[in-house]
Amino acid sequence: MAKPQENLLNITLYELTGRYAEAAETLEDLDLPEEAVRDALEDLETEISVKAQNIGAFILNLEAEANKIETAEKRLADKRRALKNRAKCTITEVSVDKIALREDLKIREVPGTRLEVGERLEVK
Repeated sequence: MAKPQENLLNITLYELTGRYAEAAETLEDLDLPEEAVRDALEDLETEISVKAQNIGAFILNLEAEANKIETAEKRLADKRRALKNRAKCTITEVSVDKIALREDLKIREVPGTRLEVGERLEVK
């Protein structure tokens, strides 16, 4: 049986089952009534059960955390792809039909302005 000051967090499941087997063997050798042996082992059985449940909860917690990370990774990968696609689709060069532009804007001859032909479209 575990000592009262011991914390279940510091004892492994293997240690608890070893203690149970040891206690069962010791109590059997004492030639005690079956009910007394059962009562004596009940505390250890409870500790083993609690420890097993805690281990199960810990594993579920790790799996849940891993799933959250996986979801975040997918979301970030989608965002990365979207940004890269957006960067590819961003207009880096514009070709302008300057004559059509003049006609569309009806800027034929505005005093003090001129449309210069070059690498960039400039209205001066």
